[in-house]
Parts: sequence; C-alpha cells; structure tokens
Amino acid sequence: MPKVKVKINVKERLEDNVLDLSLLEIEDIPVRDIAEVKRATVLDLSSNNIRFIPKNFGTHLSHIYRIDLSKNQLRFLPDDFGNLTNLKHLDLYNNQLEHLPITFGHLSKLKYLDLKANPLNPALQKIIGPCITGKDCQNAAKNVVPYYIDLEKKLIYEKRKKAEREEKERELEAERQREEKRLAKKAARKERKLLEKQQAEEENLISNDNEIKESLSDEPESNNKQNVSVKSVPSTSLNFVKLIIRIFLFFFIIIMLGAIIFKYLPTQFNAITSFLSDRQRKVFYNLFERIDESVQYFTNK
Repeated sequence: MPKVKVKINVKERLEDNVLDLSLLEIEDIPVRDIAEVKRATVLDLSSNNIRFIPKNFGTHLSHIYRIDLSKNQLRFLPDDFGNLTNLKHLDLYNNQLEHLPITFGHLSKLKYLDLKANPLNPALQKIIGPCITGKDCQNAAKNVVPYYIDLEKKLIYEKRKKAEREEKERELEAERQREEKRLAKKAARKERKLLEKQQAEEENLISNDNEIKESLSDEPESNNKQNVSVKSVPSTSLNFVKLIIRIFLFFFIIIMLGAIIFKYLPTQFNAITSFLSDRQRKVFYNLFERIDESVQYFTNK
C-alpha cells in the first residue's frame, strides 16, 4: 500500500530559534510553512528522504543562517541556493551531490561546510578537502566560495563572449543576406537591361527589315520616274539641237542663195537689195564677195 503523507505542524517543531524537522521521513520540504516561522534561524532537515530542494528554497528562507541537510538523498541544489545570503553553517554530509550550483559563490558569510560522503567530482573534491575535522570544514567553506566566485565570473565572461560571437555571427549572417539581396538585385537589373537591349535590337532589326521592304517596294516606281526623267532630258536637248541646226541650215541656204544670186544674177541682186540703205547694201556686197572668194579658194585647192 502507498505510504500516506502525514501533515506536519511546523510551528510545533520550533524550539527557541531552532526548527527541528529531522527524522520525519520528509520527501518534500514545506518551504512556505517554514518561511512563515520567522523566528526560526536554524533549520534541521537531516535524516529524511529528501531527493530535491524546491527552486524557491533560497528565496523564501534567506533569513536562516544554519541548515542541516545531512543524511538525505540530494543529487543537486537549486540555482537560487545562493540567495541564502545569511547562511553561515551548512551540513550536506552523506548525500548524492556531485557538484554545487554556480551561485554558491554568493554565500559570502559561509564559515562551515561539510560535504563528506558525497560523490563529488575530482576538481571540486580537491578544493573541498577531506572535511574530517571542524577545521577542515571551515577551510572547505573558505576555499569553495572564492572558487565559485571565480567560476561564475568565468562563466559570465564566456557567456558574454558567446553572446558577442553569436551577435557577430548574426551580424555577419545579416550582412551576408544583405549582400546576397544586393547581388540578386544587381543581377536582376543586369538581366533586365540585357533583356531590354535584346528587345531593342530585335525591334531595330524588325524596323530595318520593314524599311528595306518598303524601299524595295518603292524602287520600281522610283526607277520608272528616273527613266522618264532621263528620257525627257535627252529628248529636250535633241529638240534644241535640231532647232539650232535648222536655223543654221536656213541661214546657210539663204546666204548661199544670196551668194549665187550675187555672182550669177547681179541685176536681180541689185533689185532685191534696192530697198536697203547704202550701208546695209555695202555689208551684203562685202559678205558675198568674201563667200565667193572662199568658194573659189576651196575650188582651186
């Protein structure tokens, strides 16, 4: 049958300033009931079945200066154990403790510490010492508190360094992500510009092709216009030349006819030129005489 827990009247166990809760087979420490007994400054919890100490133990019992937890089954002490700032005497004989909480360095008033018959780790056991005599237990308290003060400082330093490293890593990671985003944006802009350039080149090619097609389609009409223009120019020039030749032939025939009349029909020539003035008639005589001389000259040749 399961063991029935008996309610302990804590106040009845108080004698002067000593609260004796030993040999009661206690498993759970009644922290709140003990905290209500303000007159108690010495707490005896030895020879019970206590396996763990509640987390609020040090917070509520900070007024106690002597605690006996010997002959229990404790495997660890809570982190708030360092809140027992008035503690001077601590007996943890014959438990299952391997180490002490890091806040143990806060017990600046501790003068006596008994940790015999505990499976302490070798480093802590070396600091604690044998604890055979009362002097040994005093030295244990004297040595262990500074050790945990230094250890806490190292842990705080390492924690701060770890936090700084983590912060640095977060900053580097954030910087890496920002750089990746920047490179991604840069690559996107470059790709967009390249795409726009390709589209512009394609549009230019299409435009050039259209212009070539339009020019090819307009070329026959242009050639026809040029042919008409080329044909019209020679035709106009030819007509002008023909006109000049006709005028020249006309005057040549008139002059030759006048020369023949002048030579062979002088009477008719005089009759024809009778309406001219003497000066004009003289010009014609000189002209036809020179023509006659030229004809005779070429004939004789």
